[in-house]
Amino acid sequence: MNPQHYLGVSELPQDIKSRADVMFVDYPPFEDSRGFFHPDEALILKDYVSSLSELSNEEFVYLWYALINQVETPQAQRLINPTRERHIYLLFDLLKIANRIRKAYRDYQSQRSEEPVEFVFSIRDTIRCARRLERYNSAQRVVIETVLPRVSSPLEREILKNIMESA
Repeated sequence: MNPQHYLGVSELPQDIKSRADVMFVDYPPFEDSRGFFHPDEALILKDYVSSLSELSNEEFVYLWYALINQVETPQAQRLINPTRERHIYLLFDLLKIANRIRKAYRDYQSQRSEEPVEFVFSIRDTIRCARRLERYNSAQRVVIETVLPRVSSPLEREILKNIMESA
């Protein structure tokens, strides 16, 4: 079940909650405290980008580590080509934007920010964007075209656009 503060979510009755195990599942980690970028969500998205979908998960991780985290391996060198490189950087840019918007949402919900960000950038949204990356060839543009039309508040749209442009 989505968190209680999500729009359209209502409290489960106590008799159902008493029979259920409750656990919190967050988005896959993206960046750690050392500035290392994890490929977890990118692994989900790779199958929606044609030049990356043919790669196994292991091959994709080698490429991700080489290009995004500068961890060179012979396996990655064998797999790198200009198209794959461009598409991995597009996925990286998409995930930077998604994670900044998620952070802004969390900050607003926890009252660490007064900027009203109520849009939840879900994995479903990143998949929608990943499907269009090759056509738009810009993560920022695909998010503006795919996500912003779904936000009704002009103020929130402007805040999200600023977050996208600063990513």
